[in-house]
Amino acid sequence: MADYLSRWRTQNGVDLAMRLMRAEDAQRVKLALNQLSPDSRRHRYFRAVADFSDEMVTDLVVIDPLKQWAVLVVHVEKGIEIAVAGGRFVAESDITCEFSLLVDDRWQGQGVGEHILLALIGEASHRGLTKMTGYVLSENSSMIALARSMDFQVNESEEGESVKKLIRSLHRPSAGKLDRLARKVFGRGGKTTPVKAVREPPGFESEKN
Repeated sequence: MADYLSRWRTQNGVDLAMRLMRAEDAQRVKLALNQLSPDSRRHRYFRAVADFSDEMVTDLVVIDPLKQWAVLVVHVEKGIEIAVAGGRFVAESDITCEFSLLVDDRWQGQGVGEHILLALIGEASHRGLTKMTGYVLSENSSMIALARSMDFQVNESEEGESVKKLIRSLHRPSAGKLDRLARKVFGRGGKTTPVKAVREPPGFESEKN
């Protein structure tokens, strides 16, 4: 049985679950990616993507646990997991990480991105990182609105006017602070089970020290 980090019911009454990304998710993830609309592909990759190669998918599902953390959101139908969204952060230094996330078109507007971003913030803070950044196309108003709701600053980027840089300071949160953030984000509707604290991968502490 999958070890889910959290389970919740979306605003339209569908049950979803979040777990860690695994290498064996490759075909599941590839199927989901190739069903994305052209706009969703461009919003995530900043360019048109006609087809997702096995190499591209491998880069998404094979994780270096010392530098990366990635989650997959699934809907379970008749015992089969169907990927609907995913997110990750990559540590760029001992204090900074960059995040990205992607939600299937059919599941956008249901609070899925909020669940993912809350989980990413919680894990990055738990690891002692102090700043999270991300990049978004200026036209992607829904992602910019989500980032602002999660206390990210929206700044100009070195990529030019078409790309914004998202920046958020991180602090190792107390359980109460994470709970307050969760209520702020999810209080508008939909039931949620709080994201569990995820232990650092083996060797993480020794690698930092």
